[in-house]
Amino acid sequence: MEEYNIKNERLLDNGGIAVKTPRTNKWIICSILAACLTLIFAAGLTTYSASSDFRGLLAKVLHLDVEDTHYIGLSDSDNGVVLTVVSSHVCKGTAVVLLTFEKDDGQPFGNGMNPSINLYDKKGDKVFKSGMSGGIYTELSEDRKTLFCYYTCIFPSNFLEKAVTLKVDELSCNWSEVAGKTWPDELIRGNWCVSFELRDGKDNAVTVENYDKSKIVEMCGKKLQIDSVLMSDMLLIANTTTLSDSGMPVDFLSSVSTASGSYYGVYIWLTYADGSVSERKDCLLDQNGNIIAWFPETILMDEVTAIHIGEIIIGISE
Repeated sequence: MEEYNIKNERLLDNGGIAVKTPRTNKWIICSILAACLTLIFAAGLTTYSASSDFRGLLAKVLHLDVEDTHYIGLSDSDNGVVLTVVSSHVCKGTAVVLLTFEKDDGQPFGNGMNPSINLYDKKGDKVFKSGMSGGIYTELSEDRKTLFCYYTCIFPSNFLEKAVTLKVDELSCNWSEVAGKTWPDELIRGNWCVSFELRDGKDNAVTVENYDKSKIVEMCGKKLQIDSVLMSDMLLIANTTTLSDSGMPVDFLSSVSTASGSYYGVYIWLTYADGSVSERKDCLLDQNGNIIAWFPETILMDEVTAIHIGEIIIGISE
């Protein structure tokens, strides 16, 4: 078992089906990163010099050319931890932003650190009104001194400006055990805030129509017909038509949210040309009736042969 892997998402038992192995991302060692960039301090906000070496990290995850990512390189420090917004990639209203966290004293983080992230527009209003708008995936460097975080978000249709402020108020690690090693709880509170502009990059989005609408998905008290599926970077959105709605169920005894696909046994996964499959991902239903799932690595559109949404299989013709 690989000790430092994507946190927050657990691979479910898939009955022995071959699972597609994510492309390995060789993280640059922290000491090399520190040597590559010079920090400039001004008014409590830190910015990197003109070097754009960090953009390569995001490019590797998204399988893009470095030129197709937008380098940002802005930082803020609080409570002994530096947050850096490294770079971003935006297409068709969705964005993937690469963040890093490091402690001022060089000490390692606990295992499975998770940041609490909010995004605001230039008026100070939250860009998103619900928790179904973004996915957060984290990974620690081998020495656990750098926390890498991919924040994937989808913009509402009325969000036309790309000037945003990203705020984090805590980093938390719940008790966990990886490869036989136990890590204690860790909670770091702070007020990290970085303002920047999201710029459109290379368009990787693909829309797939569902021509067989004989099967439906049942979630959140709704019977849903899948009309089409949009795949964009690390985000998958199934556009639906609501056939009936009996209302959201309430189950106070369940530890799984009734807004989660796992509550109903609905997962999303992809089949690839070599016969392997991706991880089975939990999904959420947004206020517009769209089923949304986030993946820890970019979706390789040209290798996907089928999309699975619950019992529905949408084939992709070449």
